[in-house]
Amino acid sequence: ATEVLGGAAAQRWCARHLPGEGEQFWIALDDHDDWFVGPHADMLRATISMTSEGLQLDLLICESKFTSQGSALVNTREELVATASLLRDVLGSSGRDRLDRDAWYSVFVQALGDAPEATVLKDSQRIALLKGEFVLGEVSAMGFIWRVDQEPKELHRCDAPPITIRSFDAR
Repeated sequence: ATEVLGGAAAQRWCARHLPGEGEQFWIALDDHDDWFVGPHADMLRATISMTSEGLQLDLLICESKFTSQGSALVNTREELVATASLLRDVLGSSGRDRLDRDAWYSVFVQALGDAPEATVLKDSQRIALLKGEFVLGEVSAMGFIWRVDQEPKELHRCDAPPITIRSFDAR
C-alpha cells in the first residue's frame, strides 16, 4: 500500500507541472471501476477551457507502478492505451452517436463534480458537457514506473496515443 500511495503522489506532483490551460479536475479512476471492462489507469486529469471553438476538454491519463517486476512497462502501456481508447470513444466525436451517450456524459460530469479540488464545475460547463456541446481536445497518457532494482531510464515517448513513461530509481 505504501508503494501505491508513494507512486500516486509522485505521479500527481509530476503531472501538475505539465502544461494545461484551464480548470483542472482530478478523477481517481479506481473509484470508477464500473467504467472499465479490464485493466485501466489510476488517475485522470481533465482540463476544461474555452477556445475559439467553444468548450474544450483535454485529458491526461496517468498510471504509476512501484515495482521490481520487468513486466511493469508492458502492463502500464496496456492500461494507458485501454483507458485512452475508452475515453476517446465515449467522449470524442464518435461517441456522440452512441446509444449510451447521455449516460456516459452524466457519469463523467458527476465524476468531475466529485473531484476533491477546490475548482468547482460551473453550471454552464456542466450543462455543455451534459449536452455534448464540447470539443475533445488532446488525449494524452503518462506512465511512471518506480523500479527498485535498476538504474533510472531515460524518458520514452511513444505514439498513438502519446504516452510518456518515466522510470525512477527508488533506492
